[in-house]
Amino acid sequence: MMRNLLCLLRLTKYGGGAPDSLIPTILQDVMCIIGGVIGAEKVPEKWWPGSTDLIFNSHNLMHLVALMALYYNNQSSVRDIKWMRQIKAGT
Repeated sequence: MMRNLLCLLRLTKYGGGAPDSLIPTILQDVMCIIGGVIGAEKVPEKWWPGSTDLIFNSHNLMHLVALMALYYNNQSSVRDIKWMRQIKAGT
């Protein structure tokens, strides 16, 4: 809830951050939710029991989705840092 509130705060005049970093921030949260659902529901194991024991199991998929969330986190952070440098420089 707090994360969503802070995302909405960025849209107001009281929030800060680069305007183009909102989409990667939202995508990061979406990836975290998808990874949590995959891990909790044990999706591939439920559909194909025994055939996904070593590769393509829910734990491995959750880690791949977590890496995608980290990528979007990095994109958002880099855009915010560039935005802060521009504001500090006065351009």
